[in-house]
Amino acid sequence: MAWTTGVPDEARVVRDALRSLGYANAYDAPVAPRLCTEPIVVSMGDWERECRQDDGSERGRRALLAHVCCDDRTDARVTAREVSRGLRGIDWAHAAAPPRMRIVACDVGLPRLYGRDRSGRWVWDVGMTMTVVVQDG
Repeated sequence: MAWTTGVPDEARVVRDALRSLGYANAYDAPVAPRLCTEPIVVSMGDWERECRQDDGSERGRRALLAHVCCDDRTDARVTAREVSRGLRGIDWAHAAAPPRMRIVACDVGLPRLYGRDRSGRWVWDVGMTMTVVVQDG
């Protein structure tokens, strides 16, 4: 699996986890409605370093959101629940990650209604906090 620059690793890991759960419409960047009418888009917050470890690696956390977009309000809610349940069931310690990154845990929350996006789709957000160790170098 090739890891390219531009998209932070944690977002790619969640995107790939969603795809492994059968969500081929999972992306790690916004996608135009004409390309995918009902995407699941992973976004994230800032990196919060918890500590530098003895071996020089850094342990920290990153908040992420899976934005579940659907034309129908009920479909969005149901899909968001399934996404949340699926992500909670993943063994994150053994999930595919870049060579310099080790996932310690990923705490997945319950879906929350965001509302409608600019294209009129209903959006539910599934929040999560991923704890990782990043090797120096």
